This record gives sequence, structure tokens and C-alpha cells, in this order.
Amino acid sequence: MQVEGGTVRITLHHKRVQLRMPTSDLALNSAVPWDVDISSGVWKLRADLRGLRLRSFAASGGTAEMTLLLPAAEGTVPLRLSGGVHKLTIRRPPGVAARVRVGSGAHRLTLDTLHLASAGETRWETPDFEGASGRYDVEMDGGASQLTFDTSQEAEDEPPEPLVPARTAGAAASGWDEALSPEEYPTLARLAGRLADPDPDARFEFGLQILLDGLEPRLASG
Repeated sequence: MQVEGGTVRITLHHKRVQLRMPTSDLALNSAVPWDVDISSGVWKLRADLRGLRLRSFAASGGTAEMTLLLPAAEGTVPLRLSGGVHKLTIRRPPGVAARVRVGSGAHRLTLDTLHLASAGETRWETPDFEGASGRYDVEMDGGASQLTFDTSQEAEDEPPEPLVPARTAGAAASGWDEALSPEEYPTLARLAGRLADPDPDARFEFGLQILLDGLEPRLASG
């Protein structure tokens, strides 16, 4: 982290190959106004900004799986997202005026009570936008997929996907792995339990270990 004048710069470094991405928590001082600028793309960010004095928010390089919870607006607060967005949810307090422009087309777009399956360049604003003293001005370049912009105060996060029992998902449901004969398919029979595992993280970790160590050591240890 670097602090220079009124600018705080935070850089996150990740290894090229990781079994699980690390998480980071960041708390901002609510006593001062903030201009938030995120570069190099955003993935899986939940930003609860409701306690802040937000002057602007910008993200470049593409955005995926992000949730923004906004405070009441002071004046006109610009939100600028470039590089395209996917699975983005933005929630503002009830009664706060807003304008949204999505360039390059949109898919599965929800703007308060307006729902669009698909559209080209989209412009939308609340009826009181022009005369509002506090409002959000949102612009997205590069298109948007699964975008929600509303005032909902409930269900802020999507419910987690239900856990799938080990013998109910995908190929495992057919029981193919149980039918393999160790005498006829010695290698495949030993791998079957791994291949039928519905947990994608477990499959990825096993595949990566094979790539790094080779198949025989993994079979010997499994």
C-alpha cells in the first residue's frame, strides 16, 4: 500500500497457479470522501459502501461477479465501468435518483422494475433524475450480461448453490464408475472415484497434481 497526498494506492499480487484464490478485506475511513478507482479488472468483489461518502466509483478492464451496495448520493456521483460487465449487482438506497447507460448491448438486464432479455445500447433514468440534488450517473462500456441495478435492500447476496450429494451429479448418477472391473480396466477403475467427484475444486486439484507429479505417483498414493 502506498499513500501519497490524498491518494491511497493498493496493489494485490497473485501467483499464476493457485488452487484457490486468496481473499482480501479492506475497510475505508468513513470520515473522508472517497473516489474509488479499480484497474486491471474485477472478479468476485463485494463492496459495501453504504457507510461512506462516495464521490465516484470506476472499474476498468472488465467486471465479473461484483456486488456494489451504495450510500445515499451527495450531488451527482458518477459510476464508470469499462471493458464489459458480467453478473453485476448494484443497489442504491430507496428514493435515490439514477441514470444508466449501457453501450454495446445488454443481456438479462434489470433496472428497478424494467426487465430486458436483450437490448442494444440502453439508456434509462428515474423520472426525478434531472431535478434531483443527489443522484447516480452510471455508464458501462463494452456491454453487460446479467446486470441488476435497483433499490432492493433484501437478498443482497445470491443464495449459495446447494451442496450436491456425491452420487447424484453428472456422470456419477449413472453409476458408471461402480461398474468398472479392476481386472479389465486397472488404471481407469482406480481413477473412477476422482473422475466422478462432483466437486470441481477437487477435480481441478487432482488434475493439477497429475500435471505436476505424473499419473503413477498419484495412483500409488490414492
